[in-house]
Amino acid sequence: MKNTTGIKPLVLCLSLALFAVIGSTPAFAVCGFLDGHSLQVHQLTISPISLARDTAIGTVVGNGETLAANGPNYAWCNSTTFYRYQMNASNGMTVNGLNNVFPTNIPGIGLRFYGRSEGSAKSYQFNNQGTGGGTVGGGGWRWGSNGLNYWGVDVVVTGPVSSGIYSSNLVASLTIDTLLVFNVSVNPFTVTGSSCDASSTQQVVDFGRQPLSAFTGLGSTTPAKNFSIELRGCSATKLNTISYTLSASNGNVVGLPTGVIANYNGSSLIGVLKPAAGIGVKVMDSLGNPVTFGSKKTVSFTPGTSSISIPFKASMYQYGNPTVSVGTVYANMFFTMEYK
Repeated sequence: MKNTTGIKPLVLCLSLALFAVIGSTPAFAVCGFLDGHSLQVHQLTISPISLARDTAIGTVVGNGETLAANGPNYAWCNSTTFYRYQMNASNGMTVNGLNNVFPTNIPGIGLRFYGRSEGSAKSYQFNNQGTGGGTVGGGGWRWGSNGLNYWGVDVVVTGPVSSGIYSSNLVASLTIDTLLVFNVSVNPFTVTGSSCDASSTQQVVDFGRQPLSAFTGLGSTTPAKNFSIELRGCSATKLNTISYTLSASNGNVVGLPTGVIANYNGSSLIGVLKPAAGIGVKVMDSLGNPVTFGSKKTVSFTPGTSSISIPFKASMYQYGNPTVSVGTVYANMFFTMEYK
C-alpha cells in the first residue's frame, strides 16, 4: 500500500508537465514548391565597364537582369509564416551612405540587387543582410502578377574606382519560412578605371647660356623654347573631359605679369652660381599667350584618343628694373590633371 500511494503523485505531475508542453507548441508553417518548380538559380551577366576613376559616388554604371519564373503559383505555404529577402553579404554591411549597396572586391564598385515587375520601378528589397521581409498569410507564391517579373543588379560607384575583375561571392536570395526559393548571383565582369599618365617629353627646359645683353629692359625675353606635357595610356572610352591646372612652385612676385614664374631665390641648386637677379621664366601656350596659374584649362581632344599632347612655350623673362645680374635661372611648375 505504501508503494502504491507513493507512485500516484508522480504520475499526476508527469501528466501536468506534458499538458503544459503541448499547450505552448506553435503551429509551424509547411512550405513547398508547386507544379514541378524548384529552387531558382540565376547567374546575372554584366558587360565590361569602363569609366573615369572619379565618377560621382552613387552613379549606376552597369546592369544585369534575368527573367524570373512567371505564371502559376511557384510555391505554397499552409499557414502564416515569415519571408525574407537577404544577402549573404560575405563582404560586410552595405556601403555607408548608399542604401542596399554591398561592396565588392573592386575598390569603388558595389552591387545593388533588385526585383521588378513589367512596367514597374525597381524594388531594392535586398538590404542589410536580411532585414528586408515580413510576415505573410498562407497560400500560393507567384511572380509577375502584373506581367513578367525580373531579378536584377545595378553596378554602383562607391568611391574612387580601380580596375579589376569582379570575384566577390555576393548572393541575393528569398526564403519563405525555411524554404529557399531563389539565389541570384553575378558572373565575373571587368571594370576599367579610365585615366591618363602625365609625363613630359622634356623634363627640363634648357635655355642654355644667355648673355646679359639679351635683357634690355623690363619685359625683355629670350627666344621661346617649345616643350609639351604628354598624356599616355588614356582610355579609349568613357573619358569625355580632361582639364588641367598649372601652378608655380617658386611663387609669383607681386606685380609680375601673368604666366611669369619668379626665379628660385635660395642657394644655387647646381652649386655653381648664385641665382640671377631680376630674371624669371615666362610660360605660354602653343600660340604664345601667357598661361594663367591656378586657373583650370580644358584640353581639346577627340574622345577615344589614347595619347594626347599639350604643347607649351617658355622663355627667360626680365622682371627686374632697371638692372639684372648674372647667375642661375631656375623655375619649377606643377601640372595637375582632372578627368571625367
